[in-house]
Amino acid sequence: MTFVGPSIFSPFSIGIAGLIMLAVLTFGIPALLMWVWNMTLPELFGWPRLHYWQAFRLELISALLFGTFRLW
Repeated sequence: MTFVGPSIFSPFSIGIAGLIMLAVLTFGIPALLMWVWNMTLPELFGWPRLHYWQAFRLELISALLFGTFRLW
């Protein structure tokens, strides 16, 4: 028996899922970095706490420096 209806794995739904995953990674990794920084470094070394957009910029700078951000 074959299924003749619309597939849930259409190119459109795969593209939407990819965009959602990209957004989660783009905004989730800095949130994780901010949480780890704020839980560890202020207590150990007395360094200031990070805000979200500071963590976002720090993640962007580290991606550019260490080569995980590619334009091609």
